Amino acid sequence: MIELMDGLPEGVAGVRFSGRVTAEEYRDALLPRLTELAEGEDRIRLLVLLDAGFERFEPGALWEDTKFGVHDGLRHASKFLRTALVSDADWAHHVIGLFGWMVPGDIKAFDLADLDAATAWVAGG
Repeated sequence: MIELMDGLPEGVAGVRFSGRVTAEEYRDALLPRLTELAEGEDRIRLLVLLDAGFERFEPGALWEDTKFGVHDGLRHASKFLRTALVSDADWAHHVIGLFGWMVPGDIKAFDLADLDAATAWVAGG
């Protein structure tokens, strides 16, 4: 499931992933928000939360993400200022360590217990 987060500081967009994320959810819930942010005036500050109940992205969801990255993300790469990934999953921290350089802007991984620090970091700068 994908949930757009409320109650974040001005200028920060947040998304919470839990359970299994399907291609339809990604396409219908997240892509419109990312497109809206990319076409806006401000640079993008994104908080991504993989909650304790997160299981996995369905293959189609990963494909939707890849399509956004290749088609729209590259066009809007300079719009991304900061992304905070919040998760207790070891694999998520490893992915950021290995492939974070491919993400536009700054990216940093945080543990779930450090959600407040992640929010402050992504809002700052």
